[in-house]
Formats: sequence, structure tokens, C-alpha cells
Amino acid sequence: MPSKDPIFNIDQIVTNLDAIVDFVGTMNYDAYSADQKTIYATHSALLIISEAVRALPTALTNSHPKIDWAGWKGIGNIIRHQYDVIDERIVWEVIKKEIAPLRRVLTSERRRYS
Repeated sequence: MPSKDPIFNIDQIVTNLDAIVDFVGTMNYDAYSADQKTIYATHSALLIISEAVRALPTALTNSHPKIDWAGWKGIGNIIRHQYDVIDERIVWEVIKKEIAPLRRVLTSERRRYS
């Protein structure tokens, strides 16, 4: 069960966002999709992110409507329950387009909760 401590959850999300960026490095999509270790590592980090996002305070998520909170929550369910049909192109798009905005919001919120 995720912690109810917002700082802990924010830190877990940011740590795992950073891990994904490190896993992928300078890869392009073709290199990513051919590297099973990177895919597994990325999926694992996304599971942690998804669970930690679910535990964030509603006031925090409501104050940032441009973040796709439902998508971040839902990606964990897809990885857990529909792993056989994951479209890695969608995961790649999340990596390239959604990580930076989420990280910016949570870094800012982290300061507010400290």
C-alpha cells in the first residue's frame, strides 16, 4: 500500500521519472523497443509512479489540470493486467512528452510540502 505522506510519494515519482530518463538515455524508439532490459526497467518504474500518483492528495492533482493524472494512474493497470498488449510506441510517447511536465509540477509541489 502506498504511503499517505505526500513528500514520500512525490519523491518516489520523481526518483522513478529520473530513472526512466536514465534507462532510456539517448536511445531512439527503435533502440528502446529492441532493448528488453530497458523496457522491463521502464515498466517497473512506471508501476511505482502509477501507485504513488494514486496516493497524491486530491488538492495537489486538482491544482494541476494539465497533467494527465488519470493516464498516470491507469498506466499501472495496463502494465499489470494487459501486459500482453502494451503498445511500446505509446510508452515511448509518455517517456518523451509526459515525464518532463510531471517532474516540473512535482518538483514545485515538493517545495510547497516541505
